[in-house]
Amino acid sequence: MIKITSTGRPIDGRPSHVAHKRTMIEASEILQRCWQFLRRAVDESAEIVLFGYSGNNTHLHQMIAQKRSSKSVGVVEWLGAGFRDVRQPFWDEQLGGEIKLLLKEDVLIFTD
Repeated sequence: MIKITSTGRPIDGRPSHVAHKRTMIEASEILQRCWQFLRRAVDESAEIVLFGYSGNNTHLHQMIAQKRSSKSVGVVEWLGAGFRDVRQPFWDEQLGGEIKLLLKEDVLIFTD
């Protein structure tokens, strides 16, 4: 299983939920290396769980959708992000197939 969390902030403290994230990764040797390890981890994992993640990184969604094959994919998300009738179709579309969505009032109580 691979778990992904995100603070949404790069080292300089500015928000990184922007359209040029791929460019940022390509321009940074360290981010390129992290991305390579992440791709390898997704390849080697039996299950993928996105935990406490906002869903704003389309480059991550595309990579997971391409590599997930028959792997189980789950999302643990804060209930304040929206209700299942909106969030389930969003995640299914973004991640390339049906996902297990767990909505929590507090994602920090997730223990699975």
